[in-house]
Amino acid sequence: MITLALQSTLCQDWVRRYVPEWKTRFGDIRHKKLLEFFTTFTLLNPQPEHSFLDGAGGIHTYVSVLECRERYLQDAKVTDWLRRQVGKGVVCIEGDAGAIPLPDAHVDRVACHHSFEHFQGESDIAFLRQVQRLLAPGGRCCIVPLFVATRYLEVTDALTLARKFDRRSWRVIDPTASIPGGSWCGNYARIYDVTAVRERLLANIDRDLFRVTIAQVTLDGEEVPDLALTCHRHVTAINRPYRALLIERRA
Repeated sequence: MITLALQSTLCQDWVRRYVPEWKTRFGDIRHKKLLEFFTTFTLLNPQPEHSFLDGAGGIHTYVSVLECRERYLQDAKVTDWLRRQVGKGVVCIEGDAGAIPLPDAHVDRVACHHSFEHFQGESDIAFLRQVQRLLAPGGRCCIVPLFVATRYLEVTDALTLARKFDRRSWRVIDPTASIPGGSWCGNYARIYDVTAVRERLLANIDRDLFRVTIAQVTLDGEEVPDLALTCHRHVTAINRPYRALLIERRA
């Protein structure tokens, strides 16, 4: 694992440029969602010649402000409101993140912000395989955050979602938990342990074709997000420290 050492001045300058409505949307320029955006932008370094995909993008995305030649927003459900927000220059793809209808090797950059942990069943593995199919030579994918703890957990805040998907995991049912994200996120979150990262994620990436890096994100030398901030009052401690999974296809 490497350290991605970010600077708050650069992060805030980026936010002011690419998310000018940050105050009305997030309230605080130090909000973790803005940090996620800056993390993927830093690691992916999207350029005008690139094709960019925001996977499982949902309502929070910066794809519409990029100058990339092709821009895609994929999610299980893309509302009319979201289509209007991202504008006509962004192609919206509604459906399964494990079966994105784009040609092989078509995408140069893939971002996934705070969605990967909500993928149920084998959807996390399916998404990784889809990313490998879609990435062009030299392409990159960044997933942030990657939740890793000392115990492999599947967490739900819904009593009706009593099942777990992996026999190795510990099932946690807690109606007060915030990490499953409520009905908007399927009432589900997966928190890997080191073994699950190795067996579910790394084992399903072709290491002959792809380089894999896990980066721990810091801001001004400190772990993030800052849970003392008012904007993070409902954020669980498992969010800290932020980790990013970077997958790069060899040129």
